[in-house]
Amino acid sequence: MFDIGVTELLVIAVVAIIVVGPKELPRMLRTIGQVVSKAKGMAREFQTQFEEAADDAGVTKMKEDFEELGDFSEDIDFDGAFDPINDVGEDLKETITDEPKTAKKPVKKAAKKPAKKPAKKPAKPKSSSKASSKGATS
Repeated sequence: MFDIGVTELLVIAVVAIIVVGPKELPRMLRTIGQVVSKAKGMAREFQTQFEEAADDAGVTKMKEDFEELGDFSEDIDFDGAFDPINDVGEDLKETITDEPKTAKKPVKKAAKKPAKKPAKKPAKPKSSSKASSKGATS
């Protein structure tokens, strides 16, 4: 439980002899033994009461019934029953191709109307004021 080796026990014994003293050590060890035995007795009593309560509630009977049924998980085929990665992949393909497998009627796309071109304004005739001013000055 505590995984204490021989060397650890020797160190503990030496420290106990130094701290408590050789005269008081047997009395202390006897007291520690009594406390440990009382703790074990209380744990055993608690476990017994717990098992009795479980028997009264029928837990033991249910456990026996389940054990009689056996393990049926070997008989069930779980392959392909739930494959979230495959489901997500199919959903993505449907979204990209816009061809849902579950749709009963094909989805009609709205026809694009040609954009109206704005009417062109008539071009202003070039004024001959530049040409006339050049000719007048020469």
